[in-house]
Amino acid sequence: PRPVRRWRAAGPARGPISVAAACGACIVSVAIWDPLVCYVWKPYEPPNGPRIKKPTFRKQDRKDIWGAKDFNRIKSSIQKIERAVGLPRKKEQGRRLGPVDANVAVKDVNALAAEPLLLRLDKTGKSVQPSETVDRTAAFSTGDAFGRMSAAAPSSLEDFMSMYQAPDEADLEDADSMKVFHEVQDSFSLQKGADEFRTIRTISFPGRDGLPPSAIMLIGVADLNARSRGLAGRAVYDTQPSALMVQLCRERVGRQIVMPAEHRATVADYVASYATATNAHSHPETSWETSVVNRDREVMDSWMRDLAYLEAVAEFAQVQVPADGPSKMLCLGDVRASRWEAFRKQSGNASTVKNTARMVRGKQLARGLAALARLGHTSVLGVIEVDLLPAVTTWLERSGGHLVAVADTSDVESGRESLAADIKMPATMASNSAGLGDRLVGDTFARESDTIDDTLGFGQSLLGAFVDERGLDALTRKRERLRRTTRVKDLIRHREPVKKWAVAGLLGGEGPVPGPEALLDPPRGLVLEEGRLEIPEDYLRDAGLEAFAPSTWRTLQDRGQALETRDEAELLWWAAGAPPQVDEERDEWGDTPEPLAR
Repeated sequence: PRPVRRWRAAGPARGPISVAAACGACIVSVAIWDPLVCYVWKPYEPPNGPRIKKPTFRKQDRKDIWGAKDFNRIKSSIQKIERAVGLPRKKEQGRRLGPVDANVAVKDVNALAAEPLLLRLDKTGKSVQPSETVDRTAAFSTGDAFGRMSAAAPSSLEDFMSMYQAPDEADLEDADSMKVFHEVQDSFSLQKGADEFRTIRTISFPGRDGLPPSAIMLIGVADLNARSRGLAGRAVYDTQPSALMVQLCRERVGRQIVMPAEHRATVADYVASYATATNAHSHPETSWETSVVNRDREVMDSWMRDLAYLEAVAEFAQVQVPADGPSKMLCLGDVRASRWEAFRKQSGNASTVKNTARMVRGKQLARGLAALARLGHTSVLGVIEVDLLPAVTTWLERSGGHLVAVADTSDVESGRESLAADIKMPATMASNSAGLGDRLVGDTFARESDTIDDTLGFGQSLLGAFVDERGLDALTRKRERLRRTTRVKDLIRHREPVKKWAVAGLLGGEGPVPGPEALLDPPRGLVLEEGRLEIPEDYLRDAGLEAFAPSTWRTLQDRGQALETRDEAELLWWAAGAPPQVDEERDEWGDTPEPLAR
């Protein structure tokens, strides 16, 4: 009995040590042992060559044993325990198919960037032989169940839907992949029909000082739809307007008007093939499907958005207007992108889609359309976002306009509706002595014309940014020069990621971090893919992108080819050929400098 009592007396002193040793052993075992992986005794089967009969231990994922549902549940529980004890699991690394500073999926970087980018790998990283074909619209399948997928980025929302709306069921076993694909399908259902219903609206708008009414045709487009791009170009070709208003601002001239659409597609294809086909970010097999979907969506949203405006502007540059009428004019009527982004950051993403914000933005667009009509343009075409059509229509009707025709996109495509006939309706109705024409040219018309200044705020807010025919020709020539002379390696290239001196930054305090490369000028190119790719500074300067956007507009303004004003009289004088008045006390964007915050 005495040894028992001695053991019991010594128990409290040795107990904490025993418990600590046991906990330490458990922590060490968790850090070393991977509970989600087991080793099985089975013959080794090399990918090429005969089977080796000698059995060996092989690593196998427990998902094949437990099933996907139980595996994900246990995996989530283990991750919570590891975070609780302060032992984050080491990030699993996938295999890259090439060096980080090269894109092995691209065949020739010396080719013209305006040509389709030639790729030697498909989306899953397999080589594409000259006799083989790949499809950029094939449904997603790692096993090529629906054909081989191209490594290129989706060029439109239609391509993205065909790829990810109905993927291979074999790729939906993982819970994360199922969640991502379900989110994609939900977003498709919300956008269905956005580019179809009531997208063409024709409004008769009162003229100035007894002039006949102007026809304002609104074309509603979706941001990423190829169908909307075709509709915008066709509307300009059919109607041959003398004035065009697009939902852009002067800050976006370089990206949306000067940079060719082919270059934007080349950048998207290069980034997508680098991130997915070569697996440049070393995504493991368990998260590769999710990374592919997210990267294609991000690349498409960054580079293939708002191409309908470029399509309309490019077609408008070819329009020939009568010599006895007003000269051709382009209006960039949207709110400035910098101010809209500041509003989004201050109020949140949800605030940009509220009715209040849409009405404010619609009023700015309606102000630009009304200014073109009051300059004497009898046929004005406006290409705007389809969600802003109701707001713009409401403001134009409040200012004295009358809605005379509405059509769907399918009506134009099938030939049931003629855009050329619709834009002539206001003039035909005004010349008719009976019916609606009396109401448009009579006393009621005059009274409604007096309310335009008060309703739209003429003289109080910006009317828009206007570019005349000479400025439009200059932008077109610059775009064509870039298309003819830019190679792929001149458009996008690899770069060394900027080193982050974390410890030096903590010790050095405020200001630049001392150390290697501290005195070198920071790169001014447009950085992509976590600092591994960039659009060179030379191209940004030639196209007027990013930091070079103000100089592009300032050049047009100094030549008298562009104007942004609040004064309608100044716009009239400038349209008649008078040089614009430049205020030297304004900043590079033409705004009065705001005082610095104290």
